[in-house]
Amino acid sequence: MTLDGLLTLLTLLAAIYALLPKATRLRLGLGAKFQIPTALAALLIILYVQFNVQVISLCTAVMGQACENLPLLTGDSALLTAPQLSFLIVLGWATLVYAIHFFFSRPRAHSSLPTISKLVDNLIYEQRYAELIDLVEPRLPIVDRAANRLLLLQKLHDKIRLLGDENQEFLRYPNNRHTSERVRSPNIFVRKTCRTVSKLATVIPAYRQTQVVARNIIRALCQSKDLRNYILKVRPYFALSLLQLRETKDFSDAYFRGLISDTNSILYQELERNSDFSPGIRPREGNRLLEFLFNDASVAEKLGVWKPVGDYMKELLQPDGDPNSEFTVTLCRKANSSHDERWRNPDPIRTGIYFFDVMVTAAAMQGIQWHMWLYYLVYVVERLEQVYDTSFPKVDESDQFPIRSARLIDESIRVLCRWVLLVKELPLDSPHRNSIVFVGQGDSITHENQYDDNANIPVSAANALGMCMRKIFLSRNISRQTKSCMYNTVVETLDELEDEHWRQLLVHCIVNTGPVYNRQKVREYGEVLKSLSSEVDTFLWERVPDLDRKIKQAYG
Repeated sequence: MTLDGLLTLLTLLAAIYALLPKATRLRLGLGAKFQIPTALAALLIILYVQFNVQVISLCTAVMGQACENLPLLTGDSALLTAPQLSFLIVLGWATLVYAIHFFFSRPRAHSSLPTISKLVDNLIYEQRYAELIDLVEPRLPIVDRAANRLLLLQKLHDKIRLLGDENQEFLRYPNNRHTSERVRSPNIFVRKTCRTVSKLATVIPAYRQTQVVARNIIRALCQSKDLRNYILKVRPYFALSLLQLRETKDFSDAYFRGLISDTNSILYQELERNSDFSPGIRPREGNRLLEFLFNDASVAEKLGVWKPVGDYMKELLQPDGDPNSEFTVTLCRKANSSHDERWRNPDPIRTGIYFFDVMVTAAAMQGIQWHMWLYYLVYVVERLEQVYDTSFPKVDESDQFPIRSARLIDESIRVLCRWVLLVKELPLDSPHRNSIVFVGQGDSITHENQYDDNANIPVSAANALGMCMRKIFLSRNISRQTKSCMYNTVVETLDELEDEHWRQLLVHCIVNTGPVYNRQKVREYGEVLKSLSSEVDTFLWERVPDLDRKIKQAYG
């Protein structure tokens, strides 16, 4: 390579670099603190090769004999000509550039995080979301570790710093003044050791700036609404990687709200593919969202996925905001019982109820000691009752479930009953088989609040069932036939329970409308309960004498 060739190469590289987008230039800048010295060294060596004789003469004139040992690269003794040697140097430099770039662009290289942070901001600004996701996804583990000070040197620095602080405290107060025990003053060796440990914390890098940069990356990914919308529609499974990071609660809520609000989302698709499976069984392989949430239900508990789904259901049914909204009007149309229709024209309420069924059942079967906010179904039933209206055309009020609201209420009741009956299917060592309701109380419990056990899903389901029954039975909108059908479902559930403790719990919740004894309107509720009890099939009613006895005891 001649001097003309070198100048041409440098000019071409400068022109290409100037035309590159900012994001690409930032990518090339990974490892710049090593790239620049390497390039300067290669350029100086090439100039030395090209001006070999002149450089040696100049060096000899200035430095004297110190330059006599410089190699002479021209003449008969030279193996390669100056252009040939320069070409090999350029080739070696290019190989070294690639190796440095590859090393610093590795997903596990935390030293590249400052450049990655700038890249993230730039790609979000340019709305190049596909390129952004491909860049960030393999680096999320190292970003998470750096943001939470879990890198090896970060942890080592923090441990030594903590140990040093404790030693300094020991040196400052050698006598324990808070107790009567006298502590001997540390000797010189101990003092030197303590000071040495304290100084080590200043030697080991803390990487606090790396921590700040990593948190900025997470914040940028989670707070961009446009990026979140792109993820929901185009790359929904990328969110699963983000959800594994710490401090992403706001993104989690917005993501699951977006899933439940879009009937074409992966949430609807995966629930449909698993609709022929019993809740509690592990999701069918390939349904990555459901596997992520429910193969280990503690993930769903940690993310609190019930809140965005439940809140969206409540907002759709909010009669105070717009009681005649387009969605609430559809709830008053004629019900369709077709299973295919359920997924052909899905609605968020029915899908949300099924989602809660899958979530709560998985949590119960895996021993998660929390009710998973199954009480959202109480809110759903209350608001379905508020918008309940059978006056629309083509609605036959004589049907058991004349409108969609009636069928959704019935589905909620059946789901709550299934959760109560989980006590028959749970593993023998499941914490949900036991309850504080039964601890130390024997066979008789009289205080209503003793039935409230948030760590036990069947208990919470029984409480929620009683609260729903009160709302349904005292409703002026729901027909008697519909109430009777739902009451039969509850009585059949009680009949299936064999354990006396659990029967006592369910009977209490049926008669007293949940965990808290509601003294207002209780007499009216009792009259409806007695009237509906008289319509239950005689053979079935004879199998629940405890319910009959409790009703008579409470309401005469």
